[in-house]
This record gives sequence, C-alpha cells and structure tokens, in this order.
Amino acid sequence: MFRDGRVEQTLESAVKTTNNASRIYLPAGWFANAVTKLSVIDILIFIGVSVALFAVVFLIVGKSYRNINSALKSHAAAKGYKTSVGKEKSIVNAIAFKEFKRMTGSTTYMVNAALGEILTFVFGIATLFVGFDRIVVTVTNNAPFDSAILQPAIPFIVYFFIGMVATTACSPSLEGKNYWILQSLPIEKKKVYQGKMLFNMYLTVPFMLFATLCLCISAKVPIVNTVLYLILGTALCAFSTAWGCVCGVRHMRLDWENEVEVIKQGSAVVVYMLPNMFVTMGLCVLTVFLGTKIDHKIIALAFILIATALAALSYRRVMKLSK
Repeated sequence: MFRDGRVEQTLESAVKTTNNASRIYLPAGWFANAVTKLSVIDILIFIGVSVALFAVVFLIVGKSYRNINSALKSHAAAKGYKTSVGKEKSIVNAIAFKEFKRMTGSTTYMVNAALGEILTFVFGIATLFVGFDRIVVTVTNNAPFDSAILQPAIPFIVYFFIGMVATTACSPSLEGKNYWILQSLPIEKKKVYQGKMLFNMYLTVPFMLFATLCLCISAKVPIVNTVLYLILGTALCAFSTAWGCVCGVRHMRLDWENEVEVIKQGSAVVVYMLPNMFVTMGLCVLTVFLGTKIDHKIIALAFILIATALAALSYRRVMKLSK
C-alpha cells in the first residue's frame, strides 16, 4: 500500500465507510464525533443512551428473573422423552473428553490453547487462495528466490503454529485444588496423563494435516513428499504433546488463584514454549539449507526418525514421572 502510494486513497475510503455506517448505526457516529471532533454533546448522548438501554434491560430482566428461573425448574419433562443408551468410553478417551469440556468452559484456556490451530487453519486457506509462491514473493519483497527450496520446511512452518502451546503443558496444573479428586480415583496416574496427551493429539493433528495438505497443494509438492511431510507433522505433534506433558508435570502448580497464572504465566508453559519456538525457527532455516544439498525425501525421513525418537523419549519420561 505504501509502495504503490495508495495510503491517502485507502484512508478516504475508510472515512466514507465509517460515515455510511454511522448513518445506519447512530452510536458509531456519536463515538466518531466525540473522538475526532471532541464533541461533548455527542459523547454525552452516547453515554446517556448506553446507560438508559442498560437500565431498561436490567429492569425488565431483573423483575422477571425469579419467574423465569422458577418456570425453568418447575416444568416437568415432556411425556415423549426417552432415555437413550449411554455410550461407553475407555478411561483414556473419557479423560480426553473431560479435557475438551474443561477447555470449552474457559475462554482464557480456549483462546490460548486453540490460537495456533486457528492461525494454522487461516494460513492454510490463505495459501490455497493466494498461492504459496505469491506469499513467498510478498515476504521476500520480490527478491529473486525459488520457492521450491522452502518445501522441506513446510512441516516446521505448520508446526511453528501448531506447537505454539500444548494443552499438556498447563492441563496438569489446571486441576488446582481439585487434584486430590484425581488422586483418590481408582485410576492409574499414567492413564490420566495419557488422556491429557490424547486430547492434545485430537486437537493438533487434524489442523496440522489440513494446513500441511493446503501448503503442499499450493506449493505443488510431489505426492511422496507430501505423505512424508504429513508423517513428519504427526511425529512433531506427538513430540509437542509428550514434551508439553513433561513440562506440565515437572513444573506443576496447584496453588493458583486465577487460571491465567497457569495458562499464560506458568513456568511449565514458558519452559515448553520459548525453546520450542526458537528451535523450530532454527529447523526451518536448517531444512531450507539442507534442501539445496540433499534430496527432500531423505531430509523428511531423517527428521521423522528424530522427531519419533524424541517423542518416544518424552513419553517414556512422562510414564516415569507418573509413578
């Protein structure tokens, strides 16, 4: 936009859009005049209408809240209701489902745990519509660059988003003061950690497969290489899951008052996230360099073995810590 000298044109278009919106949605016009023209009258109208609307809704809902609440609890179930047969789940799957309910019940947890997956999904869609080559040209500012040498780095580019935060890094600490319930259940502790790891795999692998396929299609990667990149991505997700669980168990904190202390500021998340991000960035550069010297299939196979070995070692460490 700056290079093509379209800044003024863009700003004028934004002003027109705002003016058109303010004609339909009056509070937008009041707010814009209050901020840009320092109009005291508009800001008073804006605040007054907001307070008045809140007061009206509060009065209506407040008066009828008891009746609404009582009606919901007093009515009998419909006669045609039939109890369906409950589905049986394994212990590990049940714990994984519990982790899903825990994540969807917390906005902070969901935003931080699923942010990488959302970015991966958006990035995958963007590469299909914009094109892998076009993205490379934009990032390199039209430098003479062959985008084909970036193909070996595709699994690590996707993993950079996917492995940003592993739910296993914070989920052990999120048990908090209820941790004693898990300890009192007739379940082996390793089953609990296996369930937490399974949930992270359920969360990360589908997004990884989708984004990797999108990038491979856009970059015109050969089929054999695409399959290898998908396997490598799965191995990286397994490593992220197991290593995150190691960090979560080793640096477990149960005396938190606010879940933000664990999800955003916990030592387990920091120990997992920072080295993982920097190492992934380094691996992206390394694979691009190796791609100019070695066949891409050999690079993928080598990193599959390395990632699988690291995932197995991390999983074994979790099993030892569970004892």
